[in-house]
Amino acid sequence: MIKRNRTFADILIIDDDNSVVMALNKALKTIGRIRFASNAQQAFAMIEEKHPDLILLDVELPDIDGLEVCSILKTAPKTERIPILFITSNIELRFEEKVFDVGAADYIAKPLNLRVVAARVQTHLDYNLAISLLEKQANTDSMTGLANRRTFDERLIVELKRARREQESLTVVLIDIDEFKKYNDHFGHIEGDDCIKDIASSLETVCNAQQILPLDMVVKSLLSFCLTPMLRAQLHYCPKFFDL
Repeated sequence: MIKRNRTFADILIIDDDNSVVMALNKALKTIGRIRFASNAQQAFAMIEEKHPDLILLDVELPDIDGLEVCSILKTAPKTERIPILFITSNIELRFEEKVFDVGAADYIAKPLNLRVVAARVQTHLDYNLAISLLEKQANTDSMTGLANRRTFDERLIVELKRARREQESLTVVLIDIDEFKKYNDHFGHIEGDDCIKDIASSLETVCNAQQILPLDMVVKSLLSFCLTPMLRAQLHYCPKFFDL
């Protein structure tokens, strides 16, 4: 089992049947923090307030059909990654197809077996977390924690299209670490790595304050991808770097 960074996952149950909600709460209270919504509109408001790690969704809601709710969430960029498990008494083959057609991760048939419910929910939470960690590793520089060249290339295409569409300026900044070989030779490679991490951290702090996205950092250069027309930033470099 993958250990989560937080104590509990955030699980949202969308169901207007109090008996089902109470049963699910009993089954899942040791796995996550449970929130409840009795209809789709209440659920959308709760999801907007805080994105859950997993959603248990009843097919038959009083205001909007559960399949439609799932489809709406899966077509929205901010919520498309949330695993959704349907709760249903309908186990016909064509219904199974409909569930997966709208993007659901799984479904749980009634009557509920609480041990099965807990096992399936934990499995999907672990799977989703594993995928997120793998994607983060694939898109992040392991030393600096900044987004890597792969992310830069992907975002550059997106931001160029956005800039053209909105007729805005797009700035790319290259920051070179001068005489870095001398720094490594004088202080050693461990100190050199720490220097790069400090510069990356300073850049990230400035970029966050200016709503700019920092990207790739390698040994001799650091790329900053700017999402604002004007860049006004001051970086505080390692003091040792200037003592050479």
